[in-house]
Amino acid sequence: MWFQFLACCGKYERCRRILLWPSLPEFGSFLRFPQLWYLCAVALLFIGLSSRAVCAGEADFKWEVGPRTEAIEWDAYQETRYVSQAGGSDSQGDGSRTHPWQSLQFALQQIEFATGRHRVALLIAEGTYSDSTVELREHVDLYGGFTTADWSRNINEHTTVLSGEGQRRVVLGADHARIDGFIVTGGSSTEIGAGILCHHSAPIISNNRIVSNGTVRPDGTRDDRTVHQIGNGGGGICCIAASPTIRHNLIARNTTEFGNGAGILCLRHAAPTVEKNFFHKNVTGIKDPGTRSSNGGAVACSHHASPLVGTNVFLENHAGGRGDGGAIYGEYFCSPRVVDNLFIRNNADDDGAALYVMTGSRPKLIKNLFTGNGHVAGGATIRLSKNGAARLERNVIVGNPAGGVVCGSSMLESMNNLICRNASAGMGGVQAVIIAYNDTICDQDGVGVDVESGSIRIVNCILTGNRKAPFRLPERDVSLSHCVIEGNGFFAGQPFGASDGDQVTRNDRVESSLDVDPLFKDDSFSGKVRFWKYDVQSSCTRFQLLSKGAPARQWVGRPLQLNDTWSVVSRIDEGIIDVLGDLRYDVPAGQTLDLSSPRTYHLAADSPCVDSGKTLGAPSGDLDGDSRMKEVDIGADEW
Repeated sequence: MWFQFLACCGKYERCRRILLWPSLPEFGSFLRFPQLWYLCAVALLFIGLSSRAVCAGEADFKWEVGPRTEAIEWDAYQETRYVSQAGGSDSQGDGSRTHPWQSLQFALQQIEFATGRHRVALLIAEGTYSDSTVELREHVDLYGGFTTADWSRNINEHTTVLSGEGQRRVVLGADHARIDGFIVTGGSSTEIGAGILCHHSAPIISNNRIVSNGTVRPDGTRDDRTVHQIGNGGGGICCIAASPTIRHNLIARNTTEFGNGAGILCLRHAAPTVEKNFFHKNVTGIKDPGTRSSNGGAVACSHHASPLVGTNVFLENHAGGRGDGGAIYGEYFCSPRVVDNLFIRNNADDDGAALYVMTGSRPKLIKNLFTGNGHVAGGATIRLSKNGAARLERNVIVGNPAGGVVCGSSMLESMNNLICRNASAGMGGVQAVIIAYNDTICDQDGVGVDVESGSIRIVNCILTGNRKAPFRLPERDVSLSHCVIEGNGFFAGQPFGASDGDQVTRNDRVESSLDVDPLFKDDSFSGKVRFWKYDVQSSCTRFQLLSKGAPARQWVGRPLQLNDTWSVVSRIDEGIIDVLGDLRYDVPAGQTLDLSSPRTYHLAADSPCVDSGKTLGAPSGDLDGDSRMKEVDIGADEW
């Protein structure tokens, strides 16, 4: 997940790293031979990675998300038909380039022969199509964004709108079908799935703007705060026992009045691939009086769903109605795999500002960045509850008002995570089973690791700079080994602990740990900016950069703090800095603001953490994906 320049010297066994903070894709560790030093250095300096940012125009922001005009693979089709709302005719047209049909559903009904060996491309010209729900057909692919002048394609200039007019579902999915390059809007449903419903089907849903769709509160729901009622979910997309591919879409401003998953709802063994989408300002529970029946502002999973959620941006989504999981929610034995995503400024009325899982669910969270999630301290950015369990590996959880990771009657396996600068505890729980290897848990406003009860094993971790205490742990079933822990006059081999930073309590076993400064590299930076405007198209707040000689290339993709607000820089260009999210109400207009980004918590060359870890059981790689050496370091980074 980290774009790095790796400099090796033949005199040293290890690689020295100069970090340019999170970006995609991952290079991993490959410079292990001194004779390759010059070749690798030159290659990395000139390597080109073409990608499209959320805010266009900056190649260094590697999350390539949202709609784009993709080339059509014409060789895959044996037949091509045309539709034009403005220039076509259902009565006189024949679906040809010169005599297109007028209405989309009529055109789908006219296609007589479509099979796996005879695929049909249906090209839809700009205009608004709103006659009825569009029912996809197998082996027929729909492409929007064309002009009838020459049937060239640009989905931004020639918008093709599929509208439910606030009266109906917009699209019904089908196997072996594609819908690409449309604005899907105005969907409304008294059932699940207002924008697109995939029921036992697996279409490709790509390069669309799925915006402003919403499910209606079902009859029979109660206002007496009876919790966990059954609502109507899936404002944007609903997948029931379905496995569609959902990629490169803008999924924004979708809602549920009373139900889960305003952006996407996954039910009953659904296994969609959800990648490279931009989820923005989706909201659940807009008419939920507080029944906790409206969870998962962007994505909700239930009943054995197992989506792959990869390389998406989740920005400013919200779970209302006292719901959980501002961005992602999972319940009833679901197992989402959540990889390489950005979670920024999401929030929930209750727990899990970014993510919440419960009831036998087993998510894997790998290489994600969480920042700015939650409005107030508490509730946690990631919350595991009620026999849930999760594996967290190589995540960056920094600058979250909601705090870090909390487990309640659940299990957490954590390794190579960077959990820093959060408003309350970095890691905590009640009746929790926590196994943490090689985490860096530093500089929280609260306690580093705060666990009231349970079984805890902490190995090769760094716990320094936490304002209240490095940890507060139960008196039994605790093992700390080969850690760097600040404070309490600790000496290796002696039992120690902390309660509110003062009291020393008993723990079962502590061994081979250090009370030293871990000596991180000083690669933080700061600057001055002035608010300029909010850009609706890019969902970015734009600032004028006032600092001279600022390390601009190092800012892109990196978490930053503006006063008390956290977000991520997506572009810097000619004195203008774009920050993801709507910050108009968080920063005073016209005033000069302090902008800063914390250190990356990589080890300095002379760090006492180097070669001081416990090899047995340690992960094979580190936070950046670099292989760990024979002598393992303490913390998330392997120097």
